[in-house]
Amino acid sequence: MLLLATELEAFIANAEKISIALPADMATFGEAALDLQTRLKNAAREHRLDIAQQFVAHRVAVASAMRDPVVERCVSLIYENKFASIESVRQKAGLSARTLQRKFSTVVGVPPRTLAAIVRFRRVFEALQQSDAVNWTEAAHAAGYYDLPQLDRDFRRFTGLPPSAFLAAGPGLARSLVNL
Repeated sequence: MLLLATELEAFIANAEKISIALPADMATFGEAALDLQTRLKNAAREHRLDIAQQFVAHRVAVASAMRDPVVERCVSLIYENKFASIESVRQKAGLSARTLQRKFSTVVGVPPRTLAAIVRFRRVFEALQQSDAVNWTEAAHAAGYYDLPQLDRDFRRFTGLPPSAFLAAGPGLARSLVNL
């Protein structure tokens, strides 16, 4: 149950629209992240998704051999409760902060805070797809954001673009974050 695969895929899926620089949190992949970055930079736009999908598939195959029920429970908690703090997840797991981060980096590939941010960012688009959220503010709050500047920072972090530029690139990008 490595749910990160679809989240990472959503993050990298539109590589032609995002900056090629991978976020600092990707350093947990070590040489694999550097290789991915190089391959994405050198690839034609139409091949970037395939490269990213191959990377994710490989990470899932490697990680399946390293399954950890505690980490899987933590991942479930992050997905189930949009307002759960990483501290509450850590306490429920009965692990120290450093042990939780180390286990997450090994099994999932990113620290728990990064996974929580990716999940929350994706929830914005899910909220926009539902009729409940009428505008960005409502979608952001429904996804667990406390204010729009926080959403704006995540937009730049995960897409390399401000929200206005991301939306100008086309509605298909936003749908791709929901329909994976």
